[in-house]
Amino acid sequence: MRSFHTGLKRYDVPAGKLGAPPHCHSAEEEVFVVLDGEGTLLLGDEEHAVRRGHVVARPPGTGVAHAFRAGDPGLSFLAYGTREPNDICFYPRSNKLFLRGIGLVARLERLDYWDDDLDVYRVYLQKGQRLFARVTPEITGVVRMSVWAPGTQRVDGLDGRRLLVAQSRSAGVQARVGYRATQTGRYYLELKLARPTHDPLVYRLAVARG
Repeated sequence: MRSFHTGLKRYDVPAGKLGAPPHCHSAEEEVFVVLDGEGTLLLGDEEHAVRRGHVVARPPGTGVAHAFRAGDPGLSFLAYGTREPNDICFYPRSNKLFLRGIGLVARLERLDYWDDDLDVYRVYLQKGQRLFARVTPEITGVVRMSVWAPGTQRVDGLDGRRLLVAQSRSAGVQARVGYRATQTGRYYLELKLARPTHDPLVYRLAVARG
């Protein structure tokens, strides 16, 4: 009979082969018990020798992929794990995701902060010069603007937030932002989706310097 909440499986891996592709889980926890032979635990960029009697625990949500590679005598181990319907299993070598709850396997593209759901415009300002910008989207409240200081490379960390110098405010259907430059250089005007839309978004952008 099939279990619903936990699973236990024996793996007998031939020499030089992987028990499974390197992967990590968002919600499922796994425990491995080496029964016979020897091999290598692949843990992110690290490798650790394993042999009979070794126990390896992999908690969920670490973001560190694991796998077992069999040595010359082969490798046998038990794999015990929870079955969580909301689990996401990520395979970093192929960029695949397995969504257990809906039985879907998909390959995703890695995106930088600046990609996909935003547009970025460069604006050159002299120190003391004012920037005025307004955006009018077809859907009210779906776009917000931010102004980033010269030198901005990435804005997905705490250091990046220090370069955020202004953010827009809503004015009817528009979003508006104004900023006086504190240094000379290229500033970055970011337009980002504030919420998802089902269709391509069309907007009108007006930028002035004074």
